[in-house]
Amino acid sequence: MSCANYKDGLVYVTLNKDGTDGEITDSRLLWTLGNFSRFIRPGAVRVGVSSPQADVNDPEGLMVSAFLHEEGRLLTVVMVNMADRPRPVRLSVPGLAVQKSGVYLTSDFAEARLLPQAGANPLTRYDVPARSVVTWAGRF
Repeated sequence: MSCANYKDGLVYVTLNKDGTDGEITDSRLLWTLGNFSRFIRPGAVRVGVSSPQADVNDPEGLMVSAFLHEEGRLLTVVMVNMADRPRPVRLSVPGLAVQKSGVYLTSDFAEARLLPQAGANPLTRYDVPARSVVTWAGRF
């Protein structure tokens, strides 16, 4: 918790004049952390990610990480786009038949806090919005 809008605060507290009451608000960093903590559970193993077209570990562009949950037969891919423009992706999971999947978006927009993206399918194509974090979770 933080009483100031610093980058390290997950929850902000704005106190009233006498410090006896106030307002509590969440930060975008809290919801960004949620892209990892909600979907990547204990026992998950990080797996390699590669692309023949682009760097998947560009701190000024797109950073991608993937985690496999053998027990629940779930693959989770978190894509962080630090760029000021959308980045197109098409995921491929050789050897796995995806049965069900979902895409969740966190961005600067107030309503985009792990917001489900109906109809989005990174297995065919998805544009990761500028300055956002997108999680794809697929059951196989």
